[in-house]
Amino acid sequence: MNYPLKSIQSGDDKMSGIWVSIGFSSEGREHDVIHIVGGEATHPTSIQLGMIPIYLERYDQKLSCYQGADKILVEDGSVAVTLNKIGQDALDLPETLHFVAAKADEDFQKAREIFTKMKTFKSGRIILVR
Repeated sequence: MNYPLKSIQSGDDKMSGIWVSIGFSSEGREHDVIHIVGGEATHPTSIQLGMIPIYLERYDQKLSCYQGADKILVEDGSVAVTLNKIGQDALDLPETLHFVAAKADEDFQKAREIFTKMKTFKSGRIILVR
C-alpha cells in the first residue's frame, strides 16, 4: 500500500541506538508512525550471538515486534517495507508499505545514511539502499 511520507527522522546514539521513524497517515489514524530500530547493542556478547534483530514499532509498544520485515528498500524519495506474517500481525499493517516523499529533503537524506549504516550490521541484511 502506498502512503505519502509525512515526516522522516533518524538518529544514532548510545541511548536510543540506531533508528529511523517514518510518519504517515493510515486508515483511521491521521498521525501514524513506524519506528525501525536496528543494529548493534552496546554489549559485545549480544552482537556476537546475533541477538539484535531489527525492531519495528508503530505508535504504541503493543504494536511492535522483532524480525517482522523481510525487506526494506530505500530509493531516492521512497522507503518500501515488506512485512512478513509476524510483522503484519504485530503491527496490524498490510504486507507492503511504500512510503513516498514529495521530495528527498535533508531529513530523508539523513535517514538514507542511517539505513546505509544499519545494513552493515548482521540484522541489516534485509536492507537494500539504491
